[in-house]
Amino acid sequence: KATVSVLNWNQGLECPSMSRRAALLALAGVLGAMVVHNVAFWRGSERREEGRVCCTEVPTCGAGSTQVTECGSEPDRCYQQRRCCSTILCKTDPEEKATAPPRGDALNRLPMPSMPADPSQRTIFVSIAAFRDTECAQTVRDLFATAKHPGRIHAGVVCQRVPGKDDEKCVAPEYLNSTQFKVTLHDAAASDAKGPTWARYLAAQMYSGEDYFFMMDSHNKFADAWDENVISQHDTCDSPSGKCVLTVYPMGLDSHGRAGQWTPHLCRNAHWTRAWPGPFLATVKAPTGAPRPQPFLGAGFVFGAGHMVREVPFDPHLPYVFHGEEITLAARLWTHGYDLYSPMTNVLFHHYGREGRPAMRGHAPGKEDVLESSYRRIQYLLQTPDPARPAVTEEAARADPKAWEDIEKYGMGTVRTVAQYWAFSRLDVKGRTHEATEKYWCTTYGGRAPFSDEWKRDAGYKGFD
Repeated sequence: KATVSVLNWNQGLECPSMSRRAALLALAGVLGAMVVHNVAFWRGSERREEGRVCCTEVPTCGAGSTQVTECGSEPDRCYQQRRCCSTILCKTDPEEKATAPPRGDALNRLPMPSMPADPSQRTIFVSIAAFRDTECAQTVRDLFATAKHPGRIHAGVVCQRVPGKDDEKCVAPEYLNSTQFKVTLHDAAASDAKGPTWARYLAAQMYSGEDYFFMMDSHNKFADAWDENVISQHDTCDSPSGKCVLTVYPMGLDSHGRAGQWTPHLCRNAHWTRAWPGPFLATVKAPTGAPRPQPFLGAGFVFGAGHMVREVPFDPHLPYVFHGEEITLAARLWTHGYDLYSPMTNVLFHHYGREGRPAMRGHAPGKEDVLESSYRRIQYLLQTPDPARPAVTEEAARADPKAWEDIEKYGMGTVRTVAQYWAFSRLDVKGRTHEATEKYWCTTYGGRAPFSDEWKRDAGYKGFD
């Protein structure tokens, strides 16, 4: 059960397993003792980047962990040999039992990003969750190779793999021992995986104040200058609140190289899973002059301002959930005041189907009770009836400690209600029908911009009657 977290000093100064006080004390020691040459540090949105850090001392990684520092290609102790290094690895000792997940409170201590006026100066945190994926390393390569400003990208990768299987390693060594690329890696045994929601939660803990947050899967290719493109699209959103989220099921790899020919739009529900809708269906539309408003979310492409991950933190208490992840996150974002849009051009392309590779959906044997608590939590949050099961009232949710844990922190927002979300989406959760959804969202907002402002009225904005 060895777990490795790699922290790039250009982005983060705190090991995941360290307490805040220990991190601050260790940092004070570093700043007091280090010989600095070309230092790169972050403080909220204030950035000063001039190169590498030459260490004379490095912080420890916490109880039950062994510190290994890589300087170039040779593992050694940086503070002993006074070598220049850019990464620190905190490796959990094999005999150490898995501990409770980090609470995520560190995200709340980060200052709100101050967005640079020049889009080319803005930074992007990219969240990538992988499960036994032989394509992840190439995805990370392509992420940086196709970016217009690769130095402003910070990739946080959760790599769940079988130890010893080199083809499942998620990040090539040259991206870990580099000051050119900012990569944070959480390397974990596949046997400890708990589903996509858990992995995305772990990835979100690596966010360190970047201007944007971009969540995706681990088997993608990218359009050239994708970073500049997606920022430009986000800037064109017409959300009255200014809280725009671009999200969609990306086009497949067979469309790679044709960035603007067709674009997907999430406007249909495929079927009902237990008490809630999803997965969804994307209709392919001709490119439009603006992002299209939509009611749904695709977890393989979620792009928004960095403060999104603090206002709507990823829920670690939905282990083994697959269907249910997207509708829950969509409703949570929407009730916090975020508006969802499909991108107007394609910036990444997804490999659908993983021939011969194990999938996380089949990785929960003997976890039925845990999964049932996750489902109970979702049903309570969404307030949807299930014809085959009793309603999950507050009393019923409270009776299940796993379903109720941290429900206020990871629950719905207060800007809009869940009932308003269902009305906005035009889904009939009682009758379990979605014909009105498809007719409205695929037709009214399936053409070219400018779009009707009717959705803004339905979303609760004033002045659009």
